[in-house]
Amino acid sequence: MRVISLFSGAGGLDLGFILAGHAVVWANDIDPDAVMTYRKNIGDHIDGRDISLIDSREIPNGDILIAGIPCQGFSVANLKRSSSDERNLLYHQFIRILKAKKPRYFLIENVPGIINLEKGDVFKIILSDLRSSGYDVDYRVLNAADFGVPQSRKRVFIIGTLQGSGAPKFSFPEASHSRRGSSNTLPWRTIADGLIGLGDAGNESIPNNIGSKYRVVERNFTGHRIPAAGQPCPTILARGNGKGGVCAIPLPDGSRRMTIRESARMQAFPDEFQFFGGLNSMYRQVGNAVPVLLALRLAQQFPLEISSKTPPPLSVISLFSGAGGADLGFIKAGFRIIWAIDNFTEAVATYRKNIGNHILEKNIEDVRAEDIPDATVVIGGFPCQGFSVANTQRSDCDVRNKLYLHFVRIVTSKKPICFVAENVPGIISLNKGAVFSKIKEDFSNAGYDVRHFILNAADYGVPQKRRRVFIVGFRKDVKVNWGLFPPPTTHAEHDICKQRWKTVGEAFKNIPDPDLPNNIPNHTYSKYKLRFNNHLGHRIIDPDKPAPTVTARGDTRGGVVVLHHPSNKRRMSVRELATVQDFPIDFEFVGNMSRAYTQIGNAVPPGLARAVALSVRRALETAGPSKLTVQMKIVR
Repeated sequence: MRVISLFSGAGGLDLGFILAGHAVVWANDIDPDAVMTYRKNIGDHIDGRDISLIDSREIPNGDILIAGIPCQGFSVANLKRSSSDERNLLYHQFIRILKAKKPRYFLIENVPGIINLEKGDVFKIILSDLRSSGYDVDYRVLNAADFGVPQSRKRVFIIGTLQGSGAPKFSFPEASHSRRGSSNTLPWRTIADGLIGLGDAGNESIPNNIGSKYRVVERNFTGHRIPAAGQPCPTILARGNGKGGVCAIPLPDGSRRMTIRESARMQAFPDEFQFFGGLNSMYRQVGNAVPVLLALRLAQQFPLEISSKTPPPLSVISLFSGAGGADLGFIKAGFRIIWAIDNFTEAVATYRKNIGNHILEKNIEDVRAEDIPDATVVIGGFPCQGFSVANTQRSDCDVRNKLYLHFVRIVTSKKPICFVAENVPGIISLNKGAVFSKIKEDFSNAGYDVRHFILNAADYGVPQKRRRVFIVGFRKDVKVNWGLFPPPTTHAEHDICKQRWKTVGEAFKNIPDPDLPNNIPNHTYSKYKLRFNNHLGHRIIDPDKPAPTVTARGDTRGGVVVLHHPSNKRRMSVRELATVQDFPIDFEFVGNMSRAYTQIGNAVPPGLARAVALSVRRALETAGPSKLTVQMKIVR
């Protein structure tokens, strides 16, 4: 749905809604540094003017109005708090815009202290104002730690549903984590979990990994308590200064205070999200934000579309999903995967553990198209082993090569606006090109304008030279700007205007030796002996270059596909191989070592998938004459 965002800050709440598949069409904040941060990471649709000076007619209509109303006047950390604090009156601007725009829903975030201010009278007035504006109102205090954020942070969320709008009632999300875990929840994530793979302060490869030099003196005051590594971080606050102030939380060992990036990790911001401004300003932006993961969980509770007859904007059906590399890339580009399928048991378990329960474990040929929901996009990497040049016995008669027909069958039936298929480049030359021509012809006959592109993952920031062909099709009734394809590259081996290829040595910089104590998931490796014969899986790895292509064949002894570690003294661990494939360090693979290696080798690197997804998204945003609801853009 279309989202209007007030008091947006750096965009933590907005980013959660975008990741859930909603479109933020307008935002506002008066802090120039926060506005710069928002524009650099999310988009140019943020207005930096004083909200009281903006006529509501200048604001586009939306389905959801969200706001983190300034909370300093309400906070129990403010010893002088009072109902007369002028910051507390900014909620009247929210009420003004709420009454003028009449969205189906609203969401307000604030500190729990708002509830008992003036013995609860202030909160009663706020609820009364919201209800008299025509909304059914509910509220709940949520702890971010209960939703996978490595921080104990309690905030009150007030939700309103427009009376008589027909909008479904909002339900607060159930906790996914608890202090010790249970049969229904995982244990709280800790500071140590949040800092995995980050390395020391000053690591220039990670944005904003700089921080306060203010010395740590343990005292029982906010910002001076030494936290426990085995517990969630204490609440990240918004106060700070160039010396550190009281808002930069100390590290568990007391050696120093958290950097901007470490603090942002505690708020569940992705590492590529870069903050701008002075040190004090950046600490303030991080501390003022809603944790992204909590925002995502709340955003997922809102419907993407009220009408069930129209597929939700940026919705995706995923075929041959595997562990979810392509799906993860599309999610990072703002799409929402609503249905997925694979028949690889361990890969399905991995997908469910990391992405969601919307994946079906079944053979695609046993699924009827009418049992699959409608969506904007269909994606899939239909099995490529029969096409690969690494298969010396490849033939167009290989039964695996026929599975693409089920991709065509589902696209023909569901008629998405777009489809994206991924495969190995060897598919193009099979049987002197006749097979590939047939595949494109079948998609064309289904009603699609079809193009294909060979992309190298290294050109998109993945630490691996991995060439794959992407077949992209848009319905012939949709006018598409094909100039958006192939996706513009961001990295190159030799190009002064682009970032240099990411090397395998750089990618492994903060990953400890698997033979030493560590808490990194899947950090075990094959003991299969090393060979150096320049065959697949037996080549010397240069730490100053991207890794060669990761493939899917392997066994518990290592096989021939588990690449050498760049030390060339052992083979890569499962975690290291996943890093070469651009999976996040906390993405955990299910199954034994061999099955985990296979899942990784079969995957599309999420960073490569995201680049393709962003081009698809921009094409959808500018397409015609089809009535698309997608208007939000992401700038990365």
